[in-house]
Amino acid sequence: MSPDSIPQISLGTAALVIFAVCAGFVLLRGMTRMMIGTVVLALSAWIGFRIWQLAPGLSIEHFGRSIGLVTTGLPIAGFLVSFFLIRFIT
Repeated sequence: MSPDSIPQISLGTAALVIFAVCAGFVLLRGMTRMMIGTVVLALSAWIGFRIWQLAPGLSIEHFGRSIGLVTTGLPIAGFLVSFFLIRFIT
């Protein structure tokens, strides 16, 4: 392939093409970060919800009565720990 057969483009056109490619990568990166953030938040909320369902039984099993700190604090702590742990991993 000879250099004469390559179509000539202007500097402005080349700059626009490079800008469009970079903008595409930025949009793709932003969408990926948003999706990962949504999945992390949903997974952490699900873990907190599951702990919230199990906490009253655990409180009665270990302390013989329902303790408010266990039934509300444990799910909140589970949500926060799982959220920060998953964010640290990703």
